[in-house]
Amino acid sequence: MRAGERTLNGRREVLVCGHVAAKSGGHTTDQPFAAKIYPDERSRFELIAMGDQSQNASVAGTCRAAGLPIFKP
Repeated sequence: MRAGERTLNGRREVLVCGHVAAKSGGHTTDQPFAAKIYPDERSRFELIAMGDQSQNASVAGTCRAAGLPIFKP
């Protein structure tokens, strides 16, 4: 998991990128995710995306663009 703080349009946020173990039908797979935490808003949490096979590129692209590349564990 990686995290980085930034300010966009005057709003402070922490972007968090990584992998989470997801269970489905008795199988566990690692799924990439991207989320934001807003420290000035009572640490509000917002899940941006959690990827399955069709979404991996967009989650990885979001994280890479923010300087937080994630790699498959």
